[in-house]
Amino acid sequence: MATKKTTKKQSAGGGTFLRFIKSRFLWLNLLAAVLAGVMICLGVLWWLKAYTRHGEAIEVPDLTGLYVEEAEILLKERNLSYELIDSVYRRSLRPGEIAEQSPAKGSFVKKNRKIYLIINAKSKRMVRFGDLKGESFRKAQSNYRNSGFVVDSIEHKPAPYADEVLDIRLLADNRQLQDGEMIPEGSSLILVVGKTEEGLEVVIPVFRGATYEQAVAMVGQHGLTLGATSFDKEPADDADRLLYYVYRQEPHAGESVGIGTRVDLWFSKDKNKRYVEKKTDDEEFF
Repeated sequence: MATKKTTKKQSAGGGTFLRFIKSRFLWLNLLAAVLAGVMICLGVLWWLKAYTRHGEAIEVPDLTGLYVEEAEILLKERNLSYELIDSVYRRSLRPGEIAEQSPAKGSFVKKNRKIYLIINAKSKRMVRFGDLKGESFRKAQSNYRNSGFVVDSIEHKPAPYADEVLDIRLLADNRQLQDGEMIPEGSSLILVVGKTEEGLEVVIPVFRGATYEQAVAMVGQHGLTLGATSFDKEPADDADRLLYYVYRQEPHAGESVGIGTRVDLWFSKDKNKRYVEKKTDDEEFF
């Protein structure tokens, strides 16, 4: 008898569960839960889209090389703004030009994003001059270049020690510089270097194809003196002068000359320019 009662109870329990599974109440609740989940997901996606303005990203234009007034017009057209955060001095740029920007050009940003700008200073940075008289020419040349100066010319004078720096002058006005004096960055210097052996000769190197800066360095490295410099078109400024190449030199490459000999150089922005010597009427051809 106990076994039969247990079986009946189990059948009753199984029937109740099946009725629950098949009940309209269960499926309506499940459907409501699914719909609620879908609505919540759609709501979250809509909110994220509205919050991030998805699909409304604006490409940042290239502002370097422009003046701030020009950049402002360009940014307003794209619903962007700007803020000046710093200034630097670069000889290759005009005063007031934009030197750097953040975010970089080509980046994508949201509407009304602020672009941070660094402009080229309108005046050269002043640098403290250090007197290196008594040092070797190579050390002085390296130190001055690292400080932002240009070793534009080398002069040689007899001295007890070869290659010793005897004097430093400012090329602009040919005056002697004092230790600790503040002068503009990029100033050209004249180094007066000692030599011990009169009559010592050096071989003129090939200057053709060298940039202005490289040519000046070569003059000093070979114990020569920079003579006349001619340009097929006058440079606009010191920065523009650095874009020129040597296409002619006097004396010619390979000649043996005395230490301190002046070398005249001709420059052009056309790196492939060649100088062709003109023949005189008296010359004979065989």
